[in-house]
Amino acid sequence: MLVSRIVKKGKSDVTIHFDDDTKLFLAVEVFLKSGLKKNDEISDDRFSFLIEENKKYHIKQRAFRLLGRRQHSIAELRQKLWNKDYDKKLIDEIIKQLVAGNYLNDNEFANAFVEEKLRAKK
Repeated sequence: MLVSRIVKKGKSDVTIHFDDDTKLFLAVEVFLKSGLKKNDEISDDRFSFLIEENKKYHIKQRAFRLLGRRQHSIAELRQKLWNKDYDKKLIDEIIKQLVAGNYLNDNEFANAFVEEKLRAKK
């Protein structure tokens, strides 16, 4: 497939048009990382890879929104993402990244949970 046109839609999305009338919708961040340009040829494998990267980006954004409100345990965050019908394999991959980046930590969650419950009882 040959990239025929790239159109930015809103602040956060890009539509990539291909010569066979196929369209690919990506987050701007995923598009920028892809390095795609007009007239680039991409394989079906790369097309599938970009779709998967876009899904992972959206899962990670959802996770960060949830973690921005309060700390979550790994199991709790996994369940909330699972409830949004995201792919289990992709959720597990994102959870591993969040743990590795120390955005998600069950020990810190447990300590904060206990402190909050003790404070509420006083």
